[in-house]
Amino acid sequence: MTDKPRPMPYTPEHLRVVHHETNTAGRDFVVGDLHGCLGALEALLERVAFRPDRDRLFSVGDLVDRGPDSEGCLDLLKAPWFFPVLGNHDLFPLAILDAFGDPPYWPWGLEAAGGPGPLHRLWINNGGEWALPHLGASAPSPQLQAYARRLGQVPHVRVVGTGAGRFQVVHAELLDAHTAEPLSDAAVDRLDGTPIPDWCPPRGIFALPMLWSRVLSRDGPMPAGTTGSPTFCGHTPIEHVRKRAGHIDLDTGACFGGHLSLVEPAAGRLYSVATTPEAGGCEGGVRSERAFTEGALATAP
Repeated sequence: MTDKPRPMPYTPEHLRVVHHETNTAGRDFVVGDLHGCLGALEALLERVAFRPDRDRLFSVGDLVDRGPDSEGCLDLLKAPWFFPVLGNHDLFPLAILDAFGDPPYWPWGLEAAGGPGPLHRLWINNGGEWALPHLGASAPSPQLQAYARRLGQVPHVRVVGTGAGRFQVVHAELLDAHTAEPLSDAAVDRLDGTPIPDWCPPRGIFALPMLWSRVLSRDGPMPAGTTGSPTFCGHTPIEHVRKRAGHIDLDTGACFGGHLSLVEPAAGRLYSVATTPEAGGCEGGVRSERAFTEGALATAP
């Protein structure tokens, strides 16, 4: 009798950094945490006259949970113009499928997160109810497995352009796992392919600053060290887009009735749409009647 072959994990075991050349044919945009707010995103893209044949949309991750259309946001992964990074909420379905696999796959740190039961409850309690119909008694649905396969290919960091025009996209923060200092561009570039357990012990993927950290979100002294290229991030809901230690936080609480924020880095423009019920809501409303704002992207701390 032989053991069952261990399946390939959904959860990444190595850091992934993907580089993109400068977009010479169109424009680049970066959007904050979507959390299922597909309608608000579509309204913003219509507002800026987004051209899918030449423009690109980068996302700071957290496509799923809390909002009304997680699956609609996951379908964006099939669009050739959509380039997200992995968010901590995007990690939940990957880890759950690995933990409940046959045989289970335990990426570094999953046991430290409490095992499959507590992890499953944590996900559901933080907006993962949309996935309950996909989590059958015997096996996850083929659709959830397909979503997870696509999410499992999403990198942790995207780097766009070179030189003075370079910018970076990460979910939370690009900080050294040991010193909490901002990473230089060269240090970011060296991350690609690094084993996560080696770079971030002891909890691995569940302790990665780029997925979970909120050091810069605190109103305290900033970490020492030289910051690298402008880094667009999210993870921590704030009222207005702000910059700290080179990080520009775009999570303006779309799923909590705040705003969904979109920036065009090259033009230095910031666009947002309200997601409160009276402004059309996160899941509907006539787009022309939504509350939009537009202005310069502030680059001061």
